[in-house]
Amino acid sequence: MERTAAILSGLLHDAPDRHAALAAAAEVPWLIERRGVLYVYPDRAAFAAEALSWRLRRTAGVVWRELDAAALRAFEPALSPAYGFGIHVPAAANCADPGAYVAALAVHAARLGVRRVAARATGFAFDGGRLRAVETDQGPIACDRAVVAAGMASARLAAAAGDRVPLEAERGYHVQLTGGAPGGPHLPVMPSDGKMANTVTREGLRAAGQVELAGPGAPPDWRRAEILLRHLYATWPGLARDLPVRRWMGNRPSTPDGLPVISVARRSPDVFYAFGHGHVGLAAGPKSAALVAALVTGSTPPLSPAPFAATRFRW
Repeated sequence: MERTAAILSGLLHDAPDRHAALAAAAEVPWLIERRGVLYVYPDRAAFAAEALSWRLRRTAGVVWRELDAAALRAFEPALSPAYGFGIHVPAAANCADPGAYVAALAVHAARLGVRRVAARATGFAFDGGRLRAVETDQGPIACDRAVVAAGMASARLAAAAGDRVPLEAERGYHVQLTGGAPGGPHLPVMPSDGKMANTVTREGLRAAGQVELAGPGAPPDWRRAEILLRHLYATWPGLARDLPVRRWMGNRPSTPDGLPVISVARRSPDVFYAFGHGHVGLAAGPKSAALVAALVTGSTPPLSPAPFAATRFRW
């Protein structure tokens, strides 16, 4: 755990600044909000029970302030009185609309000259170990470099490039009370007993969490979304019960050691990997991009790529 936390810190510690810079470049700076995140517990004893997690955060440089019951009530008045202790991490940030943010980044990339091709990648064409094309269901796309950043589909493409990566779908569920959500939080909140994130977005109040190890094609178990919804209502008792509820599920591409794969492929020096980020894909995205860009161009990387090598797995 200590090793994994230290390595992930290299990808995550400056994520708010990097996302703020990206959002500004994409002309949507308001989508990155910097009010911190609030962790809430029934009492100080419940917080103390997670001492290892907080020690790892402190070692990584995370700074926070403690809130007793009175301070917590003043800071987040709508919170259920069942919570009597809080931790506010002021440096944390959140995205007010992930869908709009990704769309804006796509537009920004197009302005920089990126051409988008809608096709399903199926493999690679090599000549003596050098990449000649990406094979797709729309025909080959000639290129001399390729980056595999395809979420759960990345394991299949990595295999075509000579690497067997144990990638699994660690599925997470979401519920959203659409429209305005008076009676909810004013900043992201992580209730300790729910193990979920409560975040106000431009579309409504979202609760996201749960861990379900399942094949990506397995049918959803919507009981998990209902658990989130019940926790949401319990955490924020003032929420209206008649707001429309949207439910969805996504596949987190997760590795056994909790670290992404960011490296060159075994079969060719022209194929690179950037996948397997599990729960921290959005936060780790900008630093991961900088790292893989350095690998592609042969420039100095912003951190050591060694812990993220695909060859670390043994079968």
